[in-house]
Amino acid sequence: MYMGATPEDVKSFVLSILRGVTGIEDLKQVVKSNKVEQSQVKPGLCGAEGYTEVCSWYIISSPKQFRGAMNRMESKQTEYNFIMTFLHPLLERLLRHCQNIDVMWGEQSLSASKEMDNWKLLDSDRRSNGSSIDCIMTHVPTGMEVAVVEVSGPPAQSQHSHYVGDRTKIAVNLKKIMKKILGTYSNANPAALSKIAPIGLQVYNHDLFVYVLTMSAYGLYAFTKVDSVRLPVKPIKSSRVISQLTMTLWKVAIRMSQMEKLLEQCAVDYDSNDDQSLSDFSSAENSPQRIKKQKAKR
Repeated sequence: MYMGATPEDVKSFVLSILRGVTGIEDLKQVVKSNKVEQSQVKPGLCGAEGYTEVCSWYIISSPKQFRGAMNRMESKQTEYNFIMTFLHPLLERLLRHCQNIDVMWGEQSLSASKEMDNWKLLDSDRRSNGSSIDCIMTHVPTGMEVAVVEVSGPPAQSQHSHYVGDRTKIAVNLKKIMKKILGTYSNANPAALSKIAPIGLQVYNHDLFVYVLTMSAYGLYAFTKVDSVRLPVKPIKSSRVISQLTMTLWKVAIRMSQMEKLLEQCAVDYDSNDDQSLSDFSSAENSPQRIKKQKAKR
């Protein structure tokens, strides 16, 4: 749960507000009638700061993409404009209650990537700047990066090679994030470390994709698409699309909240009874067979 609600709770709430909406005028009327504002406070949850406040904001913001006959989601716009007017407010509002997560937008370098790339260089080599990412989310107390976001071009523009390239970039950088976390907390309880799953978000051609990277065994990484959802483009589909988008984003927030708790646990936890150092667990060069040989020599 996140903010006292499950993904199914938020979907049901949005559907109840948008019941009967079949177009942009209906959607605007729902907002104008104060129906949304009156539903923001729901007893027994988190008051005015509860999940209904976030869901209501999503409903209110949807009509803003329409100006007269113009649909901004379908019109020509830059990738930067799409981020600032739609995606940034969307994620900022969602993660407001993940108080230890810092969301930083703008082409920037992943510190986990810089450290790993520089480790391979000689002293005389020029230092690496790391991978350039559209958005990086960091757990502030530990300084660990936990998620990345890539926008693969403007929403109305299709370029499959851009999509594939960014998806690969997300996979590579989530692996670097994972290896840095495992290396930093090599003596933490393996039970906690095994649940670590960095998150990747990708937006391409009006679709939002959610990825996670897990490691089920020594050096075996699994990059998985766990969710995908269509962004709200057609007013006639507002009820279904906004509810699906809200539910998908809620799942992301739950994953982010879980990452917060796991990193805090790793920072203070120490499993002194564990025979194997998790530095072995985090090393891509160590296979299970090699680790067994190392233990046999002791």
